Amino acid sequence: MGSNKGSSKLILVFYRSWAIKVAHEFAEETILINSKEKWDLHNFNSNNHYIFIGWSWLIPTDYITYGNCYCIHPSDLPKYRGGSPIQNQVINGVTTSCVTLFQMDQGLDSGPIFDKIPISLDGYLDEILSEIIRGSIEIISKFKTVLDNNEIISLKRQNLEEGFICKRRSPKDSVIAVADIVNLTPKQIYDMVRGLQEPYPKLIFEYPDGSRLILNNVSYAK
Repeated sequence: MGSNKGSSKLILVFYRSWAIKVAHEFAEETILINSKEKWDLHNFNSNNHYIFIGWSWLIPTDYITYGNCYCIHPSDLPKYRGGSPIQNQVINGVTTSCVTLFQMDQGLDSGPIFDKIPISLDGYLDEILSEIIRGSIEIISKFKTVLDNNEIISLKRQNLEEGFICKRRSPKDSVIAVADIVNLTPKQIYDMVRGLQEPYPKLIFEYPDGSRLILNNVSYAK
């Protein structure tokens, strides 16, 4: 399947710190909307194409029906649809993934896919975000080339049976009672520490007296 609307402006909608770095690569060529407040005030135009970069809010159904709303999701869709995809993948020991650009529909990260760019999930969060930034810039460039050349936007439906939805993490999910440490392997603790870095809640070991050990950095060796 595919679509195109002829001559169209490309509008990038974002707010996260890593997404800001992606969007600014296209500042001279696109329109940038850098907050939820500005998006709410935006006059939606069905002749334009919108890419939401790591967006956390629902888009009105009547906007989606035009078929010109797309989203960048940092996982190999349909795997890890839903909230906190970066943290959930790293904590689960996933080492290679993708940045996926898909056309939004009324489901949760379930729309047809434009393309995927492979990325590494090795290292700490700053390294992982650098990979996501690189992949996002590459995939937006490919999408923009299609628009600039007035080509058909080719899309491939997701097989949702091959994927799953993950739950958005909350701060309390990063707090572990010391008594439960015995249930974790050293590799699991390492993955949790490197995935739970600022601006996300860091891994905390909580003791019976209420004191807490906050883990910023650990080493792991077999």
